[in-house]
Amino acid sequence: MCSSDLEEQFYALWPTVTKWRGRSSVLIASLILIPVSLAIIGLRPGDPGGLWYNTFVEFLFFAPGGLLALALHKRDTTRYPAALRCIVGACGLALWAHAARTRIGSDPTPADLPKWDIYAGYLLAAAGCTLIMLAIIGIPRVPVWLRYLGKISYGLYVFHLGVILFARWLWSKLMTGPPNPFVIDPFSLALCIGLAALSYHFLESPFLRLKERFAFVRSRPA
Repeated sequence: MCSSDLEEQFYALWPTVTKWRGRSSVLIASLILIPVSLAIIGLRPGDPGGLWYNTFVEFLFFAPGGLLALALHKRDTTRYPAALRCIVGACGLALWAHAARTRIGSDPTPADLPKWDIYAGYLLAAAGCTLIMLAIIGIPRVPVWLRYLGKISYGLYVFHLGVILFARWLWSKLMTGPPNPFVIDPFSLALCIGLAALSYHFLESPFLRLKERFAFVRSRPA
């Protein structure tokens, strides 16, 4: 099961949850998903690769988002001090770094990964995502280049893995030794941004304009 399948499951299920009893159902569902996810991790400690694609385990990352949405509902997040945002964002990145050390997202995921490393990795990653979202949401003055990356973010998501694999393949054909991240990463980033920009302007934008003719809830123009 790929990550897009998990997203489709979320898009199919979450509107039903919110329509059921509104904020209270989102709260109940989010609080239930967290222990369920942890329980599945405990029941399948020898299958970390399968955990990475397990629906309920991945919903561990959606549950804090639901709780954060409830906590920030109707709050003016533009007034948060810049220094506080930096501190919260830095803490989130630090949690990400520690989660990466547990190797939960490795491809392939090590089969001998200790159970407590799996627990720590998923919890640290979820907490890091929550803090980073809290740090950036409602930023009053977003740079133009960053807004543009937000516009093409779907293409960045779609192409990033293929670009990374292509960059590693190209390195193996042209160079000797293991890939140098100081070369591979900037090359992959630049190529991914280029492909995402082309995709946005020539593929996504026409569909977004077409979608606006049938939209019930207006979104930002393409």
